[in-house]
Amino acid sequence: MVVFLCVALLVASIAAWTDARTGHIPNWLTFGALVVGLAAHLLAGVRSGGGWSGALFGVGYAAGGALLCSVVPLFMYWRGAIGGGDLKLFAALGALCLPMVGLEV
Repeated sequence: MVVFLCVALLVASIAAWTDARTGHIPNWLTFGALVVGLAAHLLAGVRSGGGWSGALFGVGYAAGGALLCSVVPLFMYWRGAIGGGDLKLFAALGALCLPMVGLEV
């Protein structure tokens, strides 16, 4: 889990840096982190000895984290309080950190 948190910290740091400089969070960063989160949790499910059922549980849990962590930012996006890059960043962090830690992020 520490590796996922370190990756999430790196992604959030790069996003903050680019957002402060340009006013945008790049899609390659947010979509890349989302794909890495889903794929890494898929592999972690296989490595844990769960086989394909563990892999499906891991990727499902990561996808649930992405969805759950983007619910509140979606409403903020609709109201114009945040941009689309912020919304995608929250989804990516939810996929990396899973639902409970992602909500704290």
